[in-house]
Amino acid sequence: MEFQEKYEINGFIQKGQFGSYYACINKETGSRLTVKIKSVSHYKNDGSSNAYVDLEESREIAIWRRLKHRNVLELLDIIKTPTRHYLVMECITECNLLDEIEKSTTYTERDVCFYIRQIFSVLLYFREKRIIHRNINAENIFLQRSNINEIIKIADFGLAVRLSKGQNYVSVEACGLPLFLAPETILDRPISYGVDLWSVGVLFYIMLTGNPPFWNEFLKCLYFDITTKKMNTSYSNWNNISDIAKEFLEILLEKNSLKRINVEQALNHAWFESKKKSKLHRSDVIENLKCFNAKKKLDNEIFKFQRNPSLSASSSQNYYNQNEDYENERIYRQKTVISEVNYVKLDNLRQISNISVSFHPITLRIDLNESDL
Repeated sequence: MEFQEKYEINGFIQKGQFGSYYACINKETGSRLTVKIKSVSHYKNDGSSNAYVDLEESREIAIWRRLKHRNVLELLDIIKTPTRHYLVMECITECNLLDEIEKSTTYTERDVCFYIRQIFSVLLYFREKRIIHRNINAENIFLQRSNINEIIKIADFGLAVRLSKGQNYVSVEACGLPLFLAPETILDRPISYGVDLWSVGVLFYIMLTGNPPFWNEFLKCLYFDITTKKMNTSYSNWNNISDIAKEFLEILLEKNSLKRINVEQALNHAWFESKKKSKLHRSDVIENLKCFNAKKKLDNEIFKFQRNPSLSASSSQNYYNQNEDYENERIYRQKTVISEVNYVKLDNLRQISNISVSFHPITLRIDLNESDL
């Protein structure tokens, strides 16, 4: 059955790293739902694109369809074609978490506590299911609001892996949004559940300050900072954060994955029950988030950290040109790049030694060797 026979698109929600989210309606029941549409290409080892892989056998679907938790968007239906995958899920009524925080009229450290506790709760569930999400970031965490409650919903399992029984580490391709990558991911070391704890630590920091804990406009320098430097404590609003929250951040953003706390320890941290959490309305954080979100949306379009030799600019471009969805993406991203990118930064980036930069209308791919760090 074609997607259009069963569902009707009813508006755009947001673009994610592995697909775009749209509101949709079930024509038979009238139920409001959400669909993630992925334009797909499947490459053999030689880079050719004529190998079609059954969607239900894909890792993302195999993991997502078995998850049942109040803080995970429930996957309800899967429709596949040779060029698109439609992942129908429960309704997302709001945008991602940081976008929603921007709209808040009151926002305190206690609000941060309410959201972060829910995120750790679902990470504990992942741990019980032996799942590493690998892509915890602001774009994949949504907020469902009702008259009586606010519920965090985590989505997008495109990078998720499931460990075997007795397995504690796995070696995987280094992928994800740069700001949220754990040091061990950047260094291509085997990863464990701690990478998700690190990513939540980054999000936690952003929710408390409106700024990232590590920042540099050049990726090579950003990766160097993440793997070697302490989190930034020089922001003017740092003193507005409680001391116990600062201590919590430090142990979440521990660079040594063996010393980083686990999810059980995180949920039992004294910060959650502390009465010392700041009650101050953080208008400064909201203003910072507006600037951060605007820049993040642009940067995420351009700087995708993905080491995948089979997807060279030339081979992927040939496929994109044949695909309607990617043609629309190409036009959108060209407009974004032309109107908003500072080309001086791209020129400077090319001058950084040992970094290979290939630019085409879809992405700017940056290959970073471990020796660069």
